Amino acid sequence: MDEGGTTEPITPPAEEQVAPDTSSEDGRVSAFASCSGYDGNNYCLAECNDTINYWYVVGHVSVVGYGNCASAAFAFCRSMGYSGHNGACWGY
Repeated sequence: MDEGGTTEPITPPAEEQVAPDTSSEDGRVSAFASCSGYDGNNYCLAECNDTINYWYVVGHVSVVGYGNCASAAFAFCRSMGYSGHNGACWGY
């Protein structure tokens, strides 16, 4: 996926769309999320190369700058024990 958010959005069923869960035990934030494109106040999301369609919140735009989401997603997934990522996008 590209940084501009021109890819097809991934939208889970409405009942699964929740705010990021900041109470995770390992301190990482993860959530069902939607790729909406970069708007200057959203999050870099990563789908690690596992068998589930689950997007992890890598970091807010204040932490992951525009143009750095794909590399941040790759590093995030590697830190989680995956060999890489299936996709990266900006969204909520």
